Amino acid sequence: HVSKANPRRAILATLAGMAVFTVSDTLMKLAATNLPVGQTISMRGLFATMIITVLAYAMGTLRIDRTLLAPAFLVRTLGEIGASIFIFLALARMPIADCTAILQVLPLALTAASAVFLGEKVGWRRWTATFVGLVGVLLIVRPGTENFGWPSLLALACVASVTLRDLSTRRISHAIPSMTVAWATAIAVMCSGGVLDPPDSWQAPSPQ
Repeated sequence: HVSKANPRRAILATLAGMAVFTVSDTLMKLAATNLPVGQTISMRGLFATMIITVLAYAMGTLRIDRTLLAPAFLVRTLGEIGASIFIFLALARMPIADCTAILQVLPLALTAASAVFLGEKVGWRRWTATFVGLVGVLLIVRPGTENFGWPSLLALACVASVTLRDLSTRRISHAIPSMTVAWATAIAVMCSGGVLDPPDSWQAPSPQ
């Protein structure tokens, strides 16, 4: 959680997070060409869980209690699982450039959703920028053409899932450390990969 009194830190954290997700999506695109999508999600979740476990333990935030059963946290977890499954299914079936173009609608969706569901103030300038940005995304995606297939719908489903995740994150109590949220979510996403593609369908990954 970042204090509202320090928006610059929040902006930097958001940019850093987006940069890391870009690298992650690129690597997952490469991995999904040879492995089942569910397996790649579980493998990614396993490594993420190990790293976050070490960090959470070092920070003293590794804990399991009833706060992890709060409705906002459960909804956030569902949003994270949906986002992971939809984005990696889309990446496995369409060019990463097209997928990234569709994901550009995400900040527009978050702006609109925050105004409707969180009551945040969005002035006419931001509404105008949101509308112009949406038109730009539609020009890139071109719905109704042969370039807009069901993989594009998967990418849009990812946008909806991330919007749900981020809105519910704002509702999570500040008493729950961010690292605890990340740790529990990583475990949930890791398990979801095994549901998407059961382990008996997994393949031995190459060292590369």
